[in-house]
Amino acid sequence: MLTGAEFRALFAAMSNHVYVLATSLGGLLITLASFVYREKGVPAWIGVIVGLLLFVWSPVLAWRDEYRARLRDTGLAVELATMRDDYYSRMNDWWTICEFEDKWKEAFDAAEATRKRIYDRLAARSAVLADEFNTQRADERLPEAIMLKSSGCLRPGVISVYWHRLDRLGNIIQRLRRQPET
Repeated sequence: MLTGAEFRALFAAMSNHVYVLATSLGGLLITLASFVYREKGVPAWIGVIVGLLLFVWSPVLAWRDEYRARLRDTGLAVELATMRDDYYSRMNDWWTICEFEDKWKEAFDAAEATRKRIYDRLAARSAVLADEFNTQRADERLPEAIMLKSSGCLRPGVISVYWHRLDRLGNIIQRLRRQPET
């Protein structure tokens, strides 16, 4: 059964298709019928048939749009999941050598290159998703373990921001797969 929000979304998608079909195909059919029935005028049943065709065909077109979007989003989710695994590996590498300046810079560059690839791929799909992935939120707490002075990690706050991006990428992937976030 459709919820109210789902019904409104379906109705909006159908309305868009009805409008396009009515102005293009419907107009063409009425024009052709007017040439055929030039003397008597276009019978009302032709308009009724055109209207019925519009309202029967528009849900099919709305479904097709949703199906194609789901295929596209599922493919993107798989691609991003592979990139997330690479990003996770980069973050683990960075964490293990974070107390050495030269290695820190090398690990940062590798993580940044991976972040940029993910950002660019998300931006190609949606600027909103790319921004969600990339923007540091003000309420992100730094994990206590990396804030300890005894860890010796250089600039732990920078690493924490990248870990939070990794978490947000997981949430984005779940939404693209149409799975509820946990």
